[in-house]
Amino acid sequence: RAHFNDLPLPGMPAGAVAVPLADGGTDATADLCIRSHDRHLFLADPRAALVWEFTLFGRFVRKIPLTGFPAPIGGLAFDQRRDHLLALSTGAAPAVTDFDLSGHPVAHAVLHAPVRPVSLGYDSDARVFFVPLAGGNAIGAFDVHGHLIARYPLGPAASASAVDAGPRSFLRLF
Repeated sequence: RAHFNDLPLPGMPAGAVAVPLADGGTDATADLCIRSHDRHLFLADPRAALVWEFTLFGRFVRKIPLTGFPAPIGGLAFDQRRDHLLALSTGAAPAVTDFDLSGHPVAHAVLHAPVRPVSLGYDSDARVFFVPLAGGNAIGAFDVHGHLIARYPLGPAASASAVDAGPRSFLRLF
């Protein structure tokens, strides 16, 4: 059974979701994304290369293992145009991998700027990734080849822990 919280839990950054993990714990954070046409939620398991799919009402649909992806998943987004999942890796060279809904990789782009891999946004119409930049006080916009094309400052006291982008991105949550 999944439980979604829209209020911060102790020790969890704003925008994080409590995900029931295989070992019964919920102490890690996970990114999520929403498929607009049926409003299904996709949650990244913070300890495995695995995505959980739920209906908007919390009914479990399936687990999608991401073939060949190095766990953990640093960010998750949905390509509304292509019906694909996009996963951000957390290694020394963070990259975005495009997966079909069976969990097979389709494309891969190394990000060419230092990032803080805690969340991933994607504008399907503009084909642009959004990721918090290293240091946390700006959001970077990257093209599908991983090149930084814009930087959006958040201010000295702000820090990004969750990102979404694209037309109707805010409306997908309601």
